[in-house]
Amino acid sequence: MKGLRKNGEIFPLYLAVSEVQLDNTTMYTGIVRDISEERRLELEIMRISDYERRSIGQDLHDGLGQMLTGIGLMSQNLAKKLEDVHGDAFEQAKEITGLIREADQYARGLSRGLVPVQFDEMGLPNSIRRLVKNAERIFGIRCLYREHNPPVFEDSVTVEHLYRITQEAISNAVKHGKADTVRITLVGSKDHMRLRIVDNGIGLESGWDEAEGIGVKIMNYRARLIGANMEINNNFKRGVVVTCTLSGTTGAYTIQETAGKEEKTVNQTYDQNLPGG
Repeated sequence: MKGLRKNGEIFPLYLAVSEVQLDNTTMYTGIVRDISEERRLELEIMRISDYERRSIGQDLHDGLGQMLTGIGLMSQNLAKKLEDVHGDAFEQAKEITGLIREADQYARGLSRGLVPVQFDEMGLPNSIRRLVKNAERIFGIRCLYREHNPPVFEDSVTVEHLYRITQEAISNAVKHGKADTVRITLVGSKDHMRLRIVDNGIGLESGWDEAEGIGVKIMNYRARLIGANMEINNNFKRGVVVTCTLSGTTGAYTIQETAGKEEKTVNQTYDQNLPGG
């Protein structure tokens, strides 16, 4: 919730309401707490988290990636020298060269996922398309994306938070949910925009919300920082549904109408029969 100071400044607040019975009369008391400092600290945590993520991605690309490239070239040269000398050793060296090349590509793919993408005016749809391609290549899953009247954001901060929420949801679906298919939908209207990530994994265990990991907590932090509502639930069939909704009253985005057409992207046909439809 938000409050208004005497000087006209809008600030975030926490409102606790309790019911009191007094002489056959029901009364309600409310306690308002200014949480501006908490929000500032959450924003600082996000800034540090993003910095660390960027640093790791850069190290993967410039450090590990370069080392693997060099090792791969050395292994390739060794294989050529062994070709006419020892057939079995040549085949093994060639196989090692192939594995090093795969490791190099994997490391560089990870680095692209960690280093912030460049956002343009249609930054969220474009960044999600790139994320879908990377997820299919890195995780070896089927990742689908559909959009309808995609929102256009005024600033890149909101876009990056929504992008990171999507990225974390995909990662959780694969690593914890054992999913092999993830579906992403981005729908916009003047009233609200909705970003939904649905997977076909094993779903959430009982009591997961009490023992949620740091990844889910950061997703919730990101949603709160941009004034969005976050819901994480088991799908009625199987898997998990992550829904992030942002009200149009925030003024954070505008809608670029697409005449009711749903865009199918990333060279995929959107499967309407996937769970969570």
